[in-house]
Amino acid sequence: DLSTKNSLELFEEFYKFKMNEKILWNLMFDNSYGRYITRFNGHYMIHSVPYKSKNAADLDYKAFNRLGESVSHGCIRLSLIDAKWIYDNIKFGTKLIVYKSDVDTLPRPKKIMIDENSPLKKWDPTDPEKPSN
Repeated sequence: DLSTKNSLELFEEFYKFKMNEKILWNLMFDNSYGRYITRFNGHYMIHSVPYKSKNAADLDYKAFNRLGESVSHGCIRLSLIDAKWIYDNIKFGTKLIVYKSDVDTLPRPKKIMIDENSPLKKWDPTDPEKPSN
């Protein structure tokens, strides 16, 4: 239970932020695009994995397959459906606490991998607008 003081002692550090901006598509510093961006501190954001262009059918599938790995420059990368849920449901001013820890305190969701030979590899598999075949 993260609400108890003892649980917080497991973490090296924690940071408190407030959600303060939402952007549907955003050009990132590496010339990729993120979708359903919720900004929480200056240039830090919660967003989808990168797309190669501002097109829902141009996902960087290799980046998607790295979800769960530490490859970000400080942002929180999520599957599209999760980034969209936060974008649609979290209000401005909502507090976000980011913990820095080597300990997984919550179970991780089952990892989804995109097959490089799939004809739909450029679509996020969680995107509700993705074609079925």
